Amino acid sequence: GMHGLGGRLGTRTIDSQPLVFDHAAQFFTASDPRFRELVDGWLEKSLVREWNGQIGELEAGRFIPYPSTPVKYVGVHGMRPLADSILSQ
Repeated sequence: GMHGLGGRLGTRTIDSQPLVFDHAAQFFTASDPRFRELVDGWLEKSLVREWNGQIGELEAGRFIPYPSTPVKYVGVHGMRPLADSILSQ
């Protein structure tokens, strides 16, 4: 796969499939008002969106959902384009 700047905002794609996998930071939250301002800009640019699906973890074959609050955000085309946008500024 491609290696580059972005660290935990890594995204993998499957060339033969329309699939995108964020293998490090799959989502993030924004509790700080200053960070929320940045997120609002990313929402306007369609870099991120709110995730309305369930997020959780598998433990011994059972799905354990995370609480629905706070709002969780995901990259529209994976987290890597978000990192690329931040790094280009």
